[in-house]
Order: sequence, then C-alpha cells, then structure tokens
Amino acid sequence: MKVVALKDIDLRPDMASIDGDRAVIEQTAAYVKGLWSQMKTAEVYIAAGREFKNAHGHLSKNSKHDRNRIGWQKAFSKTENKFDCDRRLAEHYITIYDTFFHVGNVFPTWKLPQSLRALLALATLKLTSDQFKVAIDGGTITPHSSEADIRHLGRQLGIGTKKKAKRTKTQPLPMMPSDTAPKRERIAAAFDLLARLKLTVDDLEKEFVR
Repeated sequence: MKVVALKDIDLRPDMASIDGDRAVIEQTAAYVKGLWSQMKTAEVYIAAGREFKNAHGHLSKNSKHDRNRIGWQKAFSKTENKFDCDRRLAEHYITIYDTFFHVGNVFPTWKLPQSLRALLALATLKLTSDQFKVAIDGGTITPHSSEADIRHLGRQLGIGTKKKAKRTKTQPLPMMPSDTAPKRERIAAAFDLLARLKLTVDDLEKEFVR
C-alpha cells in the first residue's frame, strides 16, 4: 500500500460546499468585526462593502434549491450569521463600495459624507465623476453633509427620488338584483347605480327625448 505524506493531503474544504461557505463566512466575519470597533467613517464603510461583496460573490448559489451550499441569504440566519449585522446592512455596505471604491483615486475619502445614511443617499443619486468633483470642490458635499442635505442636492440636480402618486381607491359596483327580484329592490339598485355614475333620471329622459 502506498503511503501518502500528511503534507501532501489537501485539508482545505471544497469551496463550492457548505464547509467552503462556512469558511468564507468566518473569514469575512473576522475582518468586518474588526472594523466595527473603528470610527464610523466612509473609509470603514467602503472597506466593509468590499469584504461583503467578495463574500456575496462566493455565497451566491447557482440555484435557490441547491442544498449543498449555504448561500448569501442563509449566511445571515440565526444559525450561520457571525457578522454582527443583518443582510440588509451588509447590502448597504456593498452599495457604498460599488459607488465609492474609486473615489480614493480622485480625492480623499474623508471629503465624502461620513454618516452611513448620507452615503447611501449619495449613492442613489449616481453622480458622474464631474458632478462629484464640482460638488466636492464647491462645498456642496462635505464630511458633515446629512441625508437631508444630500436629498436636497438631488432635488437641485433634478435626480432626487420622486414620491409615487397615491392611487385613488374605486368602489366596486354592487351586484345587481336579478329581473325576478321585487320591483322596489330593482328600482333601488337602479338609483344606486345612477348615483355612482353621477347621473339622474332627468339625464336619462333628456337623452331619450333626443
């Protein structure tokens, strides 16, 4: 029998497996949990977004019915979550990373708003590099900008979020009585229908007279 040296045995988990997913979860959690103790700054949020995006890329299953993987959503379940944050917050960090990861090449990240909500609002505006530069240089965007400041900027640029118009609820028409129903009941239903259509008996008579 051929003897295999321990050093030649691959002890790493198959990364496309539940064990592989758990390894990614633990590795990502160890990194991001180290960030939570630091000052809450744009740089920290961007770094957290980078790690969560890498984890998301690995944990996204080929199929939601794949039982051989944990997957992104289940990674935040009570039994698997080691990140000290929920999935929604992790996805917010990913949005921030996707929007601002390149900013350090143009200007320092400390010039961005340092609050999480303001950064998220700024990310939804999807400003071009030129718009960013003008807003930063002109002092419209500062480290102290609030979420309200950013939304005001969006309205000035005509790219703010628009409120959805409220739909008017229409009353369903009542069920009409059958032709064998009592006459009084049929007349009452006819008057009710005319009222809903904003018509009167006079309106009907005028039409028939023509």
